[in-house]
Amino acid sequence: MNLISIPAFQDNYIWVLVDDDRRCVIVDPGESAPVLHAIKENGWKPEAVLLTHHHNDHTGGVPELRAHFPHLVVYGPAETQDKGTTQVVQEGENIHIREWEFSVFATPGHTLGHLCFYSKPYLFCGDTLFSGGCGRLFEGTPAQMYQSLQKINALPDETFVCCAHEYTLGNMKFAVSLLPEDRAIQDYYHKVKELRAKNQKTLPVILKNERQINLFLRTDDIDLINKIKKYQQDYDLHFSNIIEQLNYIEHEQKQNNNSKLDLERFSIYIKILISQINSNKENLQSKIKEPSRSLELTSTKEQFENIKTVIDSTNEEIKKHKCLRIPVSKFPDFWNLLILSVF
Repeated sequence: MNLISIPAFQDNYIWVLVDDDRRCVIVDPGESAPVLHAIKENGWKPEAVLLTHHHNDHTGGVPELRAHFPHLVVYGPAETQDKGTTQVVQEGENIHIREWEFSVFATPGHTLGHLCFYSKPYLFCGDTLFSGGCGRLFEGTPAQMYQSLQKINALPDETFVCCAHEYTLGNMKFAVSLLPEDRAIQDYYHKVKELRAKNQKTLPVILKNERQINLFLRTDDIDLINKIKKYQQDYDLHFSNIIEQLNYIEHEQKQNNNSKLDLERFSIYIKILISQINSNKENLQSKIKEPSRSLELTSTKEQFENIKTVIDSTNEEIKKHKCLRIPVSKFPDFWNLLILSVF
């Protein structure tokens, strides 16, 4: 039995399992051309297609492959029914294709219906787990992704993790930035850099090794927990300074009878922002106390933009009048100066 990866698009891999009779199973064919080329060049005989989720870069080649090979059985989650799936499968099922047996388990997070297929020692995990990272949350929640990664982490050490994208270098840059003194992460990062400099693949990876370098499989790691504690401290200090200055502005403008600042809106946005920041602080603290807990922080971007809009509007009103420029170095980068009326 041979495991082969076919590059597609910019960074996709289409995985193919081929037996001694050249019968093959194709996983996540995002486009058909490279697969058809490989089939012709190697004399393969396609038996089935496995789809992990509904995104087009994993399913786009199915119609053309089925046009060439009408007998193909296409297995996939319910969310791929309009992508060419002929047999919907779900967690707990086993798929038998010639000598292969694939166990199916649900890994929601990247998409709600995402599935993984495991045929010892091969795991086809789509966009759930990458080397050094995990998939983006387009539909699922952090809690769902955490549970999905735990399922993968429970597989045998010798599992070959067949990810669908060559994201390893970017993921390892992120890991090194968080834990720069971690020897395993540093060594793997340099290895990946050398491979990618030569345009060589980093996949598949062995799960045993991935457990050492993938932060998303190390949620109970003390170094990572300490890093989160440091992040919490920095978060508290940064936002405390911001809130202090915003409260100062609010107080000063309330004392100013000629203020052109929309104090009602300004005060509401500050209250919402403070509520979001406090919620994030609580979530960070919970993560420290319970490392296995998923971490989901509320974005404060919208409230900062709302506050900025109010201030910008005020600035437009007072440009023709006497102004005071207040440097706000501890604010986000988009606020270099605040201009407020001092009448």
